[in-house]
Amino acid sequence: KFIPHGKILRVFQLLNLLASAKYPVKGLAEKLDIKERTVYRYLSLLGEVGFCIDQDFQGRYFLCTNTYPDFLTPTLRRGTSSGLTWKLAGILLLT
Repeated sequence: KFIPHGKILRVFQLLNLLASAKYPVKGLAEKLDIKERTVYRYLSLLGEVGFCIDQDFQGRYFLCTNTYPDFLTPTLRRGTSSGLTWKLAGILLLT
């Protein structure tokens, strides 16, 4: 099934936001210019592919530190980003 590039870009932008700070769903939706429902779908998708997304007591979402999905190679787990974009894009295209 075809996924427009804009969706993939927003999922990566969401991942970057979650890695940098804690955000409520409304804040994520505003920053990404998407509906809150879409934020929930993207959060679910990231969880399904193995990212640890957590929520604090104030309802803000964030990416768990030092946790990566199994599809990332050991090199990527050490912090380099080479190949991550292509691997995640491939997973998004298959879902």
